[in-house]
Amino acid sequence: MTVSATGQLHPEETIKPIKLMLVDDEPQMLSALQRLFRGEHYAVETFTNPLEALKSLESERFDVIVSDMRMPTMSGADFLLSASQLWPNTPRILLTGYSDQESTVRAINDAKIHQYIAKPWDNQELKKVVDEAAELAQSTQKKEHRAKVLERTNLELKKQRKSLNESLQRNTAELEQAVAFVDLAQAQLQHSYETFIKSFANIINLKIGSQADVSLRIQEHCVMVAEALECQEQEIESIKNAALLYQLGKIFLPENLLNRALCD
Repeated sequence: MTVSATGQLHPEETIKPIKLMLVDDEPQMLSALQRLFRGEHYAVETFTNPLEALKSLESERFDVIVSDMRMPTMSGADFLLSASQLWPNTPRILLTGYSDQESTVRAINDAKIHQYIAKPWDNQELKKVVDEAAELAQSTQKKEHRAKVLERTNLELKKQRKSLNESLQRNTAELEQAVAFVDLAQAQLQHSYETFIKSFANIINLKIGSQADVSLRIQEHCVMVAEALECQEQEIESIKNAALLYQLGKIFLPENLLNRALCD
């Protein structure tokens, strides 16, 4: 058991067994190799026919491939070359005799084998080479897995960003449309307000018998004074409308008082 930074107990991470492919046309050689790599640390599959091994590789990935050089159906160099085309990142180890130097060089150049071991091999040396190759392979597989996860995450983030952008564009368009409606309503309301002021000013002028041009001159003078006082535009607009209604109080006077005021 291991203890995390938070003090919680976690079981030890399970060690992944090395998935090992052994290819040799001689059953006794395969048996010797299988005995060498027995135990929980290894998951071994053996093949006496390299063609059957290639068929298995079409659907299954191994951590390390070990093959003999001399086989009647297909040489180890050709087999490992075909295996490299299926799984280029899987380490490949060639077991070869001293008389196979030319084929070994070809395997190094063409099949890009991880390493070759001369026969008869040293068990400890072969085991060490396989373990190191498996460690490299599993590290590569983890990197590939992380890269795929990162790629999927990036794709998902791009989709989410695209969806957010589309939603933002829709919301912006709807907001712009709402603002346009508000501006239009405000303009119509302002127009109605100004029309009401002018109409009411005309009613006042008719009621008290004054001329409209007098109200307009008073309005102009009020605006000039407001501008001279450096009033704000909204204040000037209010003064302008109020000037048209300067005689509003007279509209409530009785006719006799209104007529007397006019006669005086």
